[in-house]
Amino acid sequence: MASSSRPPSPVGIHRLSTQIASDSTLSIYRSFTALNARNLLYLQTELASLEDRLLRLDNRANDMTKGVHQWSLPRSWRAMRDENGEMWMTAMEVRKLLEAYNQALQAQAWLHSLKRPTPRARDALAKLIDHGSTSELDREYIALNHKDLISLGPDTKNEILAQFLEKYFYKFFRTPVESTTVSDFSAYASIRSAVRVLAIIVSSVLPISSIFVLYYIHSERTRLGLVVVFTVLCSTFLAFLSNATNVEIIAATSTYVIP
Repeated sequence: MASSSRPPSPVGIHRLSTQIASDSTLSIYRSFTALNARNLLYLQTELASLEDRLLRLDNRANDMTKGVHQWSLPRSWRAMRDENGEMWMTAMEVRKLLEAYNQALQAQAWLHSLKRPTPRARDALAKLIDHGSTSELDREYIALNHKDLISLGPDTKNEILAQFLEKYFYKFFRTPVESTTVSDFSAYASIRSAVRVLAIIVSSVLPISSIFVLYYIHSERTRLGLVVVFTVLCSTFLAFLSNATNVEIIAATSTYVIP
């Protein structure tokens, strides 16, 4: 009976991709902004040249002394297609190049809308790349191109408490990365789950506690002061436990205060 052998551990790009898949905060890649801009400039130059050629063909065809057929080329798609000459070929080149140019523009706009990775996520990726020669990339490559990096992971900019926990208490949320001996690092998914649970608890306890406290206190001044305290607590927790905008916080606080 043949003994079952343990499958070999992944190496190289396979290993690095496994590590990135284990935590979405590691989904960090180069956007190649300069190359994309150069590609757009090349396409733009080619289109400008084709546009100039097409205008020259239009002007040449406008000369009625060359016959009705030649004069009708820029005015009739059928005549231009049947003639199957330089104007038709130029129009086909323009169509193909415009499609590539518009797609490149949309891709560039989308790339500019993506966020930058956090320094902690960038350092974690550099650490993984350095360990075990997972690829031809290295820490220096990440450092030299840090302004050209984009993150496909969850957005942490609007969650103040999540940022605070990741910065100062990340050790409590570390999760092991599969197929690596590198030290564990912060997993934002765990932090976000903790913040979500805390938000649910606060949103349930705060209104109920305010009702009970105000019910058993009869002093008008004390009740008024407690209303102010609970209102401040409500807006503060909204700001720290959610990604609500200022307008949303004001609206929610007004709803909490005004019965």
